[in-house]
Amino acid sequence: MLTCADNHDTVTVKADDGGDSVNFKFDSPDTDFDMKLMDIDDSDHFEIPELGYNAIVQMPSSEFARICKDLSTIADYYVVISVTKEEMKFSTKGDIGTTSIVCKQKTFADKVRIVN
Repeated sequence: MLTCADNHDTVTVKADDGGDSVNFKFDSPDTDFDMKLMDIDDSDHFEIPELGYNAIVQMPSSEFARICKDLSTIADYYVVISVTKEEMKFSTKGDIGTTSIVCKQKTFADKVRIVN
């Protein structure tokens, strides 16, 4: 819904206590969206374990977003990211297939910097 807003729009978000939806109101053009809220069971709580990482990768968020968007056509919920000194590989597997995107340091030197 937020993608409907322009850079200069004002968005008002409203929700009632105990309600089952949230309202988004855009001022230009005058538009209202109601979105139903999800009832999340506590047993479905996922935790991200603390891990140590051996690589630092610097890349524009727009490039990362593009890669994630491309991968989301195959799977909705997980991506494996592996890094070597020469490349970074994003891969996923879903019901309709598998895919991987490789960013080689030399090919993407202007966008991706791998620091080990």
